[in-house]
Amino acid sequence: MNGDAEAFLFRRLETLPLTQGRFKLNARLPIPFAGAEDVEVDLVDQRFGSLALQFLAGDVSHRLNDILATSAALLVLPYPGTLNAPPILAD
Repeated sequence: MNGDAEAFLFRRLETLPLTQGRFKLNARLPIPFAGAEDVEVDLVDQRFGSLALQFLAGDVSHRLNDILATSAALLVLPYPGTLNAPPILAD
């Protein structure tokens, strides 16, 4: 996702009571990811208590309501290993 779409989605998530304060934008974790594929990074994030969500930049403008609903729904589902850590919006 490009920086503009990420920033817009993050700001929009911050306006909703269910998602406010629950996401971090491109958080830096103290884990080396050099050469890792997105799927590998996501798995490491999950082992350390985070859930990485990825969306296409174009979908932010065309499917915003779906993205917001999906993001909110994931917060209320039990997710093994998350330790109540906030999800990360990854690019």
